[in-house]
Amino acid sequence: MRGVSAIVFAISTSMLANKPKEFIVGEVTDKIKGAANKVAGTAKQATGDATDNASLQAEGAAQRQKGSLQNAKGTIKGAAGDKI
Repeated sequence: MRGVSAIVFAISTSMLANKPKEFIVGEVTDKIKGAANKVAGTAKQATGDATDNASLQAEGAAQRQKGSLQNAKGTIKGAAGDKI
């Protein structure tokens, strides 16, 4: 979990610069959720690969994609000023 903590810290500190507090909350939340889903999806996919479990591989890939979409949502929120 150290890797996740480092990712969360890096994302949150890089996004705090030059933005009012109210614009940061939704953006950071989505990016943190996205990072967590990417990490969990990668772990599931690797476990599925190691155990030859196609269902777990697919579930992991889907969760990684969900994380990527959440990250994109956070980026859009940041650009739009959290108005979505």
